[in-house]
Amino acid sequence: MLIGIDASRAVTAHPTGTEVYSQRIIQTLLALDSPHRFRLYFRSTPSAAAFPSAELRVIPFPRLWT
Repeated sequence: MLIGIDASRAVTAHPTGTEVYSQRIIQTLLALDSPHRFRLYFRSTPSAAAFPSAELRVIPFPRLWT
């Protein structure tokens, strides 16, 4: 199964609680031994090193749904 996640909050310059939570839960999901693939959606291009096992997609603001 391909699972899409709005990861736009996980890569902000000055993370607060919500952003830290988003980043850590995504990293934990990616670290699981799972048959699923993950596609992460961002507002701007993130570092590929932050989420190495996921497919990264950029959807520029205001097209993202949050």
